[in-house]
Order: sequence, then C-alpha cells, then structure tokens
Amino acid sequence: MTANNIKLNSDYITPTTMTNKENTPPLTVGTLIANKYRLLALLGKGENGQVWKAEHSTVRTHENEVVPLFALKFIADNAKYEHCEQAEIRQSYKRTIGLKHRNICTFHPLEEDEQHGYVFVMEYVPGETLWKYLNTKSLKKLEFAEVVQILMPIADALDYIHKRELVHRDIRQENIMIAHDGEPQIIDFGLAVQMQNGTASMGMGRGKTGTTLYKAPEQWLGFPLDAKTDQYALGVVAYELLSGALPFEDEEPYFMSLRVPYMPVLPISEISDSVNAVLAKAMAKEGKARFDACRDFIDALTHEVLPS
Repeated sequence: MTANNIKLNSDYITPTTMTNKENTPPLTVGTLIANKYRLLALLGKGENGQVWKAEHSTVRTHENEVVPLFALKFIADNAKYEHCEQAEIRQSYKRTIGLKHRNICTFHPLEEDEQHGYVFVMEYVPGETLWKYLNTKSLKKLEFAEVVQILMPIADALDYIHKRELVHRDIRQENIMIAHDGEPQIIDFGLAVQMQNGTASMGMGRGKTGTTLYKAPEQWLGFPLDAKTDQYALGVVAYELLSGALPFEDEEPYFMSLRVPYMPVLPISEISDSVNAVLAKAMAKEGKARFDACRDFIDALTHEVLPS
C-alpha cells in the first residue's frame, strides 16, 4: 500500500495538524463541525480526504449517557470548491442516504460547515477495515473460503447500489469494514456518483474518480463509468486477498495509467487456471467483457474455489 491510501483504524491514532484549504483552521480533536458534531479522533487520511470519529454535541442529557458516534468524511481540497458540481454532490448524497442494506453503513444528512465545506456523515461502525484486519493478523492473503465469505455480501451490496443508479468508485480494502460481529460493510461513499442512462461521465464527481491502485481502465482513459467499474475494483480486492499482492502497483499514477488499460493481469501461480480466468474476467479491460453483476463474479469464483 502507498502512503496516499486512506488507512481507517479501529483505534485512535495521533492526529496531525491538517488544513483543508489555505487560511482554513485545521481539524483537531474538539473541533465543532456545523455547530453539531464534535471531533473525537482522526480515523484516516489520504488522497481523497480525511475521516474523523465524532459525537453529536447536543445529544447528551446526562453525564454518563452513552451517545451515538459518527464517522465524518471531509472532502480533499481539490475536490471541494468546484461550485459547478455542488448540486451534483447534494443529489448523489441524497441517494446515498436512502440506501438500506445490511452490508452498507448508514448515512445521515449531508452537512455543510462554514469553514470546512461539505461533510459526509456516516454511522460509526465498531470494528476494523479489511486492510487493518489483515495487518492485525500479520496476513498478506486469506484462504479461499474466507475471501468468498467476505466478498459475497459486498458483491450483493454493490449490486444493490447499482440498481439504484449509483457507482461507488472507490472499492478497496480500506473501504470494507469488518464489524465486531464479523459482518462486512461498505463504508465511505465520498466518491459515489449517480449514473444517468446507465453510465456516469468522468466530469461528474468532484474530479476524483477513485484510488490509484484500484482504478479500472475506463477511469484512467476518461471513459464513462458504470457498475462494471466497481466490479473491476472488487476483482482487484479479490486478487489482492488471494495473492497477497496487487495486479498492478506503482507509486506514480502516470505509469499506472500506461499499465492498467493495456497490460494483462498476471495470473496467480498458487491458484488454478480456472480461478485465474474468473479473476481476469472481472478485471477485463472493457466493461462489456466483465460479469453482468458483481454477484455473478463471486458466484463464479465460489464455483471454482468451493465446487459443490
């Protein structure tokens, strides 16, 4: 993983002083956001923004009362102040609030802070990200059965949002939370964008289209995005969990833009040709060559990994 990727931790990490924009006060523990949410701890930061744990500042009525916790996503600088896209942010986020799925974290109304701009408010899910889950166990990869167990519900959740004309655009280990009960959830819809007639143009979505190591060929080439874009990223996660490595990895986005759209994905030597074929189909260069749905991808993987 590169330092640019957001790492969401289940525990507090020491927050550094970070400023979203020149002359904007830094986000620190205790900062009051939108006169409503008080920041408690930095959970993660990266190329697409930063996420903080927060509590509602007006809910507590008794000193020892347990109050609900939230995860607040602040959009990165270069994605936040493009006024022509503010209506799109609000429209896409309204659709996000309406999502009701056991494997998608709950979203609360969009907030706008005078100093820090738009703030995405999400349910705080106790647990750890898939990335942290692997690192806590000192693992680089997982057994086939566990990969399927984690990714099957995620595939169902992705198909659910695609039917509602949304593309997540940022599926990766750090945006899959393993809750304390073991149930995986998709978190952080900060880059989600609404599809129109089945696709989303590259001009939509605040200029950011995903995290470098998980972006599909169409994202690098500036082509319209659709549900198959999320399937590609899910394929990258599956490849990563089965091999312990990414299909393409380079610190420089320029070189990734030359490799991902044109170079074939190398097969994983430790697994069968049939499983490699399933992964290659999910990560095909053109969306039309991928599976019809994310669940179809995981079903095919299940058939090859755990034949009946």
